[in-house]
Amino acid sequence: MEKRIVITGLGAVSPIGCNPMKLYHNINENVTNFTLPEYLVNKYNELHFVSLVSNDWQIECDKRNISPDKTLTNYILLGVMEALEESGLLNNRKLLKKTCLYVGSSKNYLFNDHDFIDKQDVSVERNSYPLSMLRTVSNQLGIGGENLLLPVACSGGNVAISLAEKQIKSGVTDIVIAGGVDIFNETCYAIFSSLGILSKRTATPFMTQRDGITVGEGAGFVIMESLESAQARGANILAEVLGSTLSCDAFHLTTPNPEGTEAANAMKYAIDAAQLTPDAIDCISPHATGTKTNDLQEANAIKKVFGNYASDIPISAAKASLGHCMGAASALEAVLSVLSLEYNIIPKTFNKFNDVCEFDLNLCNYSANKEVNTILSNSFAFGGNISCVIFGKYRN
Repeated sequence: MEKRIVITGLGAVSPIGCNPMKLYHNINENVTNFTLPEYLVNKYNELHFVSLVSNDWQIECDKRNISPDKTLTNYILLGVMEALEESGLLNNRKLLKKTCLYVGSSKNYLFNDHDFIDKQDVSVERNSYPLSMLRTVSNQLGIGGENLLLPVACSGGNVAISLAEKQIKSGVTDIVIAGGVDIFNETCYAIFSSLGILSKRTATPFMTQRDGITVGEGAGFVIMESLESAQARGANILAEVLGSTLSCDAFHLTTPNPEGTEAANAMKYAIDAAQLTPDAIDCISPHATGTKTNDLQEANAIKKVFGNYASDIPISAAKASLGHCMGAASALEAVLSVLSLEYNIIPKTFNKFNDVCEFDLNLCNYSANKEVNTILSNSFAFGGNISCVIFGKYRN
């Protein structure tokens, strides 16, 4: 039998809460934190909304005075520490020496290296920053396994989780800290603005009046380990990773295939890998950016996979509340998925303007209280990067 992969810890740094439970509570209460930084209002004089990480945490970061790379490092450090503490690994130096760290990000994908250079730190070479970022976290916490930064843009979190699943199943390691991170800065703003995909009112995924994304930032992490490892140390098991897939749309650098063919195939492969059928999926955590093209692709893909069930299965689109946190997006959605499985409450899709869904999908406009055993999480990114992960309630 294949190894079972379980989740034993969660960490979150998000626009609406900087620990997993605060994030989960706030998204169920329709809390949002959409605001445009003053320095961008003055520079661009446009009405775009950006969700920034709330300032209720111990590492205060003013991104105008601290380098973006150090901010990224701080986000990773806080999220990883939260997850390790919940899992009981934070001070277990023996196991941490064998633990891997996989981090998905848009870093070195959307942005040029010079955007991340701390100009006062002349001792650090230009191309060493990605390694330096993870090295700082690993050195401080004693993480001695593989350290991988995965520059796969907005599918980063799910790619890290899927890769971790494959590595644990193949016996490469027993424990992986997997997740994603990204920050908002002027370069990020300029890129999305030039593509014409920034919302002028906040994102409303799948709705008829949707006009683009709201940009967010943050970090999310899950502790993944083999069931044998978790049981051997008496860890509290939160959920299980039942199956996942990695693939590529291979259509266009920034525009997905509107037919949703490859996205549908990726969902099918993940469901097959989990040894399930589509009607066994209780909820979808969609990519759902709020752009015309992305949502069209995903809606078509969902209908290809689920058929008549597509209009009934609850869909919980977190980006309506969080904004699009890029590399951290699917990682934060993974945290929400695990908590939804634990508490049997599917977070509502925030619909500030009471828009109508364009695609006859069951977007939760309330916190659906039902038995939740399986959740399919989708992530589609620039470059055609696709990763789908299925989380399940842990059964002993």
